[in-house]
Amino acid sequence: MMTGRRIIIIVAIIVLTGLACILILSKAGNVGVEAVNEKKITELCTRLSEQDVGIYVIGDMPYGLDRLGDKITAVAPDSVSGDNMPIWVSDIHSTFTDNHGLRISESVPRDYPEHMIILVNLPQGTDMTDDGWQIVRDCAVENNVPVLLAGKDNINRFRTFLLEASKVCGDNDTMLFVSPDTWTMNPFEAAEDTTGKRFTVSFLEFMLGRIVEPDGD
Repeated sequence: MMTGRRIIIIVAIIVLTGLACILILSKAGNVGVEAVNEKKITELCTRLSEQDVGIYVIGDMPYGLDRLGDKITAVAPDSVSGDNMPIWVSDIHSTFTDNHGLRISESVPRDYPEHMIILVNLPQGTDMTDDGWQIVRDCAVENNVPVLLAGKDNINRFRTFLLEASKVCGDNDTMLFVSPDTWTMNPFEAAEDTTGKRFTVSFLEFMLGRIVEPDGD
């Protein structure tokens, strides 16, 4: 006949074994999800690479997005300028001179991709100068390049710069800016980490959706 002590030990072993099985299955499930996302990123990058697209990333590069190669332009927050961002430029090659005939500036036409987007993914504690935010704004308003802001800090920094009211949102929320009158909160499913695989999958699907099925923004 089992004593109360033995019964407690047996129950404890059963419980611990059950917990161990749950942890193992949970870990296996996470590994499976990671593998699926990895495969999706490769497939989506391949599809997007076939499109006439340009993606400008200011700040942290989401996982795997650099597989797009020359479709990606990584820009450091402190180096944002008209030279490395898709600002509007006249189609006419113009040279400007002073009263003495000395050249003071030049406007050279640029060949931009058909589909572009700017992803602002500044890490916490990082900001841009007002000049940097102004260039981001000008790319959207003057050259029709949508801006995707990742995380509440970036969303509200940009809104503050534009003298817009702050939004109540989370670290993993996103907001799409097309014009001062067109803001879209969370244009795709929020991810747990704006640099992780799930975010990359959602972003790539979002980009392909805009190209294949334009929403008219």
